[in-house]
Amino acid sequence: MYILNNIIELLSRRGKTQKNLCDYLGISNNVFTDWKAGRNSSYKKYLPEIANFLGVSIDFLLNKESPKEEPERKILGAGGMTEEGKTAVIEAIGAEQALNEQIMQKKIALRDKIRDANLTMDQLIKIEYVISAIIDEK
Repeated sequence: MYILNNIIELLSRRGKTQKNLCDYLGISNNVFTDWKAGRNSSYKKYLPEIANFLGVSIDFLLNKESPKEEPERKILGAGGMTEEGKTAVIEAIGAEQALNEQIMQKKIALRDKIRDANLTMDQLIKIEYVISAIIDEK
């Protein structure tokens, strides 16, 4: 259950909701409710996707890795930075987070379109391969 508590805490820290995660995973909110109630532990098969969504490693979700500092705190805590430099860092991190959110929304929309197209497994595998190649280029 501690894994699920980590997920819930990270959702809160990242300003994301249970619904955001469920949409990303392509599952219903009822499934998440079952996880929280301990009626189902199928979340374990989603750990790679959950970790990706939350921007952490699977080891972090499993409490095998010490928490990483938030990027702003780590960079700004280094010292010797001007106020202008601090502002630039915060703006750059905000822009990166906004871009990651856009990418996530596009992945969700694409997955929904693919699901609605009733494609064969071979076609889905080819599409996944192409998408992975495109993402790896960025």
